[in-house]
Amino acid sequence: MILDVRAPRKGKGKQSYSATFPSVETVLQMHRQRTSGTRAQPLLPPGFSSPARWSLKWVARNFMVIDEFCWVYAVMPDGPEWREKEHIAEGGSSDVWKVTMSPSHQVHFQDHGTFALKVLKPGHEHAFRRELEVLKVFEQNNHPHIVRLLMAYEREGSYHLLFPCADGNLSSYWHSSDTERRSEDAQWMLRQCRGIAKGLQEIHSFGGEGKASICGRHGDIKPENILWFKDGPNDKFGSLVLSDFGLGRSRLYAPPESTHSEANSLTSHLSRQQYDIWSLGCVFLEFLTWFVGGWKELRDFYQERFKDGDRRCRNFASLRHRLLMIRSVLGDEGGLQCESTIGNGSLQLLREHCELVDRCLSLKPADRPTAREVAIILE
Repeated sequence: MILDVRAPRKGKGKQSYSATFPSVETVLQMHRQRTSGTRAQPLLPPGFSSPARWSLKWVARNFMVIDEFCWVYAVMPDGPEWREKEHIAEGGSSDVWKVTMSPSHQVHFQDHGTFALKVLKPGHEHAFRRELEVLKVFEQNNHPHIVRLLMAYEREGSYHLLFPCADGNLSSYWHSSDTERRSEDAQWMLRQCRGIAKGLQEIHSFGGEGKASICGRHGDIKPENILWFKDGPNDKFGSLVLSDFGLGRSRLYAPPESTHSEANSLTSHLSRQQYDIWSLGCVFLEFLTWFVGGWKELRDFYQERFKDGDRRCRNFASLRHRLLMIRSVLGDEGGLQCESTIGNGSLQLLREHCELVDRCLSLKPADRPTAREVAIILE
């Protein structure tokens, strides 16, 4: 459940909240209706053993009420207290901290020990509102490959978004995990690619009249914006999740038809989605590069794309060259060496995946598949 908490301005005295949860009166009424005719106890705030000596006004000032089963204690009017903070990432418009919440604030988040707190720097309210708007929509569907927003609030001109703390991102996973080119590695990679495509399909399917300016596309798909979560303490593979729906753009993942300045001013709903598909194709190609040659091969690929010159042309040439190399490794001649470890079935799926990447990296935007088509092909 998202808590959208707007901190009061200094000097106004009263605490005030504008949130996506019901009023205390509504929650109490729901509880009475649900327990009518039973011996259920009155609904009490956390820490109270009797209904005496508390009022609706006091509760509204001290608690953020999600529903009758969840009351979040709000000691501070402008967000929770953090017991520990560790800086883990920095971008042009935001910083990310690994935080531990004070126990008195952790009523709603019992399943989480640590969190990731994204703090947008002053002056980036538009990016904050846009990302919040997008995540509110997808939080309702709880998609396994779209990051879950836990809380959002403003404090002293800075904007805060709270998420579950990931174990890394796709880039750090590639760097720390060497592929063994086995069938299970290939199957996991293809499963995660399908999951990311389905997450993107969910994003692209939202919008409609008047909504295209805030939703309907991701806008900055790259390995650093794909989070990696372990599925257990001894889990090697884990799950990948789309994150960061801000306004940033990476030139390395931008299609040839777009310059850096144009990337922020694309007006067509469809062109923005085709932009995403190109970026997705780049990530899929990097995934294949890592699978075939490990981190060293992927690092060489990055260096090729960062060489001086016309970056758009060189980037496109590097992508085509890399795809040809991977096709050669997985093709009839090179594939004979891979088949013993990958297996013929997985090898064929990887060859088909190369064909899909080729379509995603089409020079003509109209020739690129939709996110839905990508997900169907990967089924």
